[in-house]
Amino acid sequence: MDSSTGRATVPALSGDPGESLRSLIRAARSGGLQGVIAGLHRALGADTALFDLNGNTLAAAPARTLWDYAQVLEASKPSSLPVGVAASRVYVDNEPVAILAANTGNDPQRLVDAGVDLVTLEIGRLRARQEGKRELTQHFIDDLIHGRVSEGEGNSRLRGIGFDPRQQYRVLLGQSQTRRERLLSVPWNIHTLLSNQSEPFVRVVVEGRIFMLVPSDPMVDHIAKSLLHHMSEIGSMASVGVSSTHVGAAGIRAGYFEALAAAEAGPGLQHPGAVDLGHLLILTNTQVPVRDIAASTLKPLLDYDTSHGSELVRTLRIFLTADRSFASTAEELFIHRNTLRYRLRQIKELLGHEITATRQISNLWLVLKALEEVPGD
Repeated sequence: MDSSTGRATVPALSGDPGESLRSLIRAARSGGLQGVIAGLHRALGADTALFDLNGNTLAAAPARTLWDYAQVLEASKPSSLPVGVAASRVYVDNEPVAILAANTGNDPQRLVDAGVDLVTLEIGRLRARQEGKRELTQHFIDDLIHGRVSEGEGNSRLRGIGFDPRQQYRVLLGQSQTRRERLLSVPWNIHTLLSNQSEPFVRVVVEGRIFMLVPSDPMVDHIAKSLLHHMSEIGSMASVGVSSTHVGAAGIRAGYFEALAAAEAGPGLQHPGAVDLGHLLILTNTQVPVRDIAASTLKPLLDYDTSHGSELVRTLRIFLTADRSFASTAEELFIHRNTLRYRLRQIKELLGHEITATRQISNLWLVLKALEEVPGD
């Protein structure tokens, strides 16, 4: 331990290849990522640094050194010619995430490659810890959305994952037509990971969509656009719904449903408008067999259409969509108004009740939407 700085000192490495590697491993154990960088610096007698793929410095020894990142990038390519820099890329899950470089053309022991292995192990260790936190967060968000926690417990658990329930947040919900496992490929933040800090936002997969809880500030739109770009890359018909500003666990739950309604409005970046409550009930109700109930309600019309080749269900759907306008419905169906009136009388008789009362209109609208939007077995 250096008494002047309070930091762990890194042992100098010897010229013996085996001892050099063992000392580098000890440096990693005692000093983590910074230990690896400092150990390489001592072993090679050269400036050493770890960069992200945009050229930002993640760790360096000495701490303040000017680098030509274009040269580092060139040296990290497998087929590069000697450029006076030894550099190798760090891969995690077969994806490049960083570049380890030493400002030297002399690395006979290939210590930079050994350093890459140690950096990869350290990143894996940190990611495992991060994933553990994310799993706890996922359980909390799932409980919150499904109403399994009280407001007080929700706020307490919100603090537990590093969020102030008194602060204003927005919910982002990203979706696209893709496999669930591809949703897990959302890029992770190596800067946050290596600095051992909590991410400034929550990012988990909920109900087959990416859920993000983001502080309500000017960065929201930037984050939402980045999420939309990623959703577009991994699947088709991508959309991102953005909620309005909310506070506390109950507010975040409401924000989820706002963002869901917005995301369902169509592809692209969608902000909340008037929430279609009936639509949301159909989308989110996993307890009640809404499609079966809808099919049962409309069974007289479905059976009649099947046996007679008629279009009573389609007629009813268009009639309600057109706000019960005879002119618009007849025009859409290319039929005379008298034919429409006859069909509506048939619908009334088959269903056994009026189709003009508010309660019946609401019910019929919901069952028609359920048949359209809830997948069958």
